[in-house]
This record gives sequence, C-alpha cells and structure tokens, in this order.
Amino acid sequence: LKTALFGGSVSFKTHKKEVSLKITAGTKNGQKIRLKGYGVPNRKSGLIGDLYLEVSVILPEISTLSPELVELLKNEL
Repeated sequence: LKTALFGGSVSFKTHKKEVSLKITAGTKNGQKIRLKGYGVPNRKSGLIGDLYLEVSVILPEISTLSPELVELLKNEL
C-alpha cells in the first residue's frame, strides 16, 4: 500500500534475471505494467515477447494499525 501510494521500487526474479522495477506514486490496484523483452520466446520466429505484470495492492489489517492512524484515516478518507 505504501509503495503504491507514495512510489518506490520492488525487486523480483524473472526467468532471465532479477529485475528492480520503479513504481510511480498513485499506482492503482489492477494496473498493468509491461516489461518489454522479458516474456517467452516464440517457437517459430524466435522473437521474445513481453512480460505483463498486474499490480495487486495488499491492504493492512486494521488491528495492526495504531488507533490514532485509524481515526485519522476515518476522518480523511
């Protein structure tokens, strides 16, 4: 949630290599991101496709947040 709201970077492994991806501030849940040339090769032509990622924002449990933060979120949202 923090990375989606304020931006940052995430690292993960693809079948090619480890990738660090910059996430822009305000990224929405379900948004698709394309990594050109990181997909699967075509058997006939040998061209390498693109890898598509879908953003999945994970919300924190309310019970893990401080009461002050919960009250602030209730008032501001």
